Amino acid sequence: MRFLKLVFLSVLSAAMGFVAITYTALEAGGVISAITTSHTDGSERVTHIWYVTENGNAFLEVGNPNNPWIQDLNAGSSLILKGDGFDGKYDFAVHDSSSHAKIRSLMRDKYGWRDVWVGWLFDTSQSYMIQVRGKL
Repeated sequence: MRFLKLVFLSVLSAAMGFVAITYTALEAGGVISAITTSHTDGSERVTHIWYVTENGNAFLEVGNPNNPWIQDLNAGSSLILKGDGFDGKYDFAVHDSSSHAKIRSLMRDKYGWRDVWVGWLFDTSQSYMIQVRGKL
């Protein structure tokens, strides 16, 4: 019985550590706290997302083209950003898949170990970038 309790506590501790590291990696800073897009039914979708800047331009990573928030934008939804210096409705430009290497490099440079951790958990092999343009 004592052995099972020890095993249970070890597994529980490992799971809690995994959750804590993952939460820290995803949310510890440099995160736009809300990207709001609209479902086709008119309801809002709020997504937390990382961003990078280069030469005064901000970029968002579309980690997977099937992510619901990018599907909303492709269907004509507005891009509303909040947090980390962003606050309002923005124009944007979607880049093609050739931007994959660039966005991955920018993310790795900014987020370091956090980007590596997230890369182990999520498939970003099809990622590309969106350039955030002027506030509307």
